[in-house]
Amino acid sequence: SIPQPIWYRLVAGLNAQLRLARRGHLRTTFNPVIRWLETHANRILRVHGVRVDLMRFQPSASGYCQFGLVVCALEDESSRSSGQAPDRTLLLQKQPR
Repeated sequence: SIPQPIWYRLVAGLNAQLRLARRGHLRTTFNPVIRWLETHANRILRVHGVRVDLMRFQPSASGYCQFGLVVCALEDESSRSSGQAPDRTLLLQKQPR
């Protein structure tokens, strides 16, 4: 299990960054978040068997895309040590205005 102070700081920091996202500037806002998840957060969380990723979900009926955090449990030691990440190509595509 993840110690509460680590988890609360992680969530507070991510929420602060995600609130800064503006339409038309998603790549500018989300790329630093993705880099931070890879270089800092997931390295710490891997020890606890957890990985956090920023993902884009299906557009809603109104055409707006939904972004959110996906928390995954790492199933075995090989995924804990390799740091395998899901494909984020959807996040890096140019967003329509």
